[in-house]
Amino acid sequence: MKSIVMLFDARKGEFIKEEIYTLSPRKAMISAVMQYKGNFNTQDYPSKLDGIYKSNVIKDRLLYNLSDDLIMYSQKA
Repeated sequence: MKSIVMLFDARKGEFIKEEIYTLSPRKAMISAVMQYKGNFNTQDYPSKLDGIYKSNVIKDRLLYNLSDDLIMYSQKA
């Protein structure tokens, strides 16, 4: 399964980064968040991450607020 993870900058109103993972959307989101925070040791990644939530607008899209201005999106590619 492939997933796409996108980073949205709310101040700019645009996506500023996009990555493809060969993981489920949830695992891809966890990986992307951990890597954004500087952790590249995949063996240390948690199986769950507080703060991930489902979109009320787009089916099967997950979101995670990195900050007030940066929102990470994850969905099947």
